[in-house]
Amino acid sequence: MSFMVKNCCVIIFLFIAVSSFSQISSRDSAVNYSKSYIDSLLSNNDSLLKEFNAFVDSITGNKSYFDFSTGIGNRLFSLRNNAFNTQQVSTSKLTLTPTLSYINKTGLGLSWTSFLVFDGSNTSFIQHALTPSYDFLKSDKVGFGISYTRYFINSANSFSATPFQNEVFAYVTSKTGWVQPGLSIGWAKGNYKETFEFTRIIDTVINGQYYQLKRIRRDTIKTNLTDFSLTGTVKHEFEWHKIFGKKDGISLTPTLIIIAGAQNYKVAQTTAVNGLFRPRVFKTVRSVSDNGNSGFRIQSTGINLSSLYSIGKFYISPQYYFDYYLPNDLSDGEKRATSVFTISIGVSF
Repeated sequence: MSFMVKNCCVIIFLFIAVSSFSQISSRDSAVNYSKSYIDSLLSNNDSLLKEFNAFVDSITGNKSYFDFSTGIGNRLFSLRNNAFNTQQVSTSKLTLTPTLSYINKTGLGLSWTSFLVFDGSNTSFIQHALTPSYDFLKSDKVGFGISYTRYFINSANSFSATPFQNEVFAYVTSKTGWVQPGLSIGWAKGNYKETFEFTRIIDTVINGQYYQLKRIRRDTIKTNLTDFSLTGTVKHEFEWHKIFGKKDGISLTPTLIIIAGAQNYKVAQTTAVNGLFRPRVFKTVRSVSDNGNSGFRIQSTGINLSSLYSIGKFYISPQYYFDYYLPNDLSDGEKRATSVFTISIGVSF
């Protein structure tokens, strides 16, 4: 590789990293570094595959391995599906996501991820995720896989956490050709509860005696959600090796994305007030519910920019996803554009 080309790929890699850091300073999806991912980077170039084969074998080869990574970014919802991440209410909170994964040579895998959300005095681990998965590793032409994620949510911080407790994600992608199409399906189901209290002081006179009584109104909103997404992708992977030494390499992957999907929801709101003379006893005074279905439709389009620099068994991977919402049904204050970013650092052993 010429000196100019090396510098070019390094500059692009740093651009994505700096873009992510600039968002962090003004306000994650962590990359899974698996053999299937490395194979997809190398399958288009036989000479590169041969030259880089020793490096790949040193990380995964035909053996089982562990991977530990830590990502920092603004992702709050899904580990793998950006169609769900773009639905998050707020993208301004910074999230640290340490992940420990075990990948068996058969393609079976198991990972554990924790979500540490930085929110001033409320900084805490708001949720954890356990993900069994399977990725087909034995073909140079096509890759596919499926995963199930179970989220364990700290109810005290449920507003910042994902509304989903169960998620299934499956994908298939081509590994051949200059442009590689792909398709993924996501399904998620969950529920969450929010409680709001309003206090009013009532002045009253009973038997000539003056009292101040506290009236509390408690509104409880329970929401059940089911979300389905169908995502089409078109990508091209650029890769270079021996950037600074014999055991390093860079990949750059722009991906065009279009997302379709449907959402079902059920919202139940209950209003209760306490007894003035029995303040700990609440009585329901109103209960309303609402059901809805968005219908299956094209929802958004976007672009994902991901890069990976690896040296030996260590790697760093900035990733940035920009999404533009298409339907004309936004509420006041909602924005069409959403961005999800992360920078991950990890090691395979």
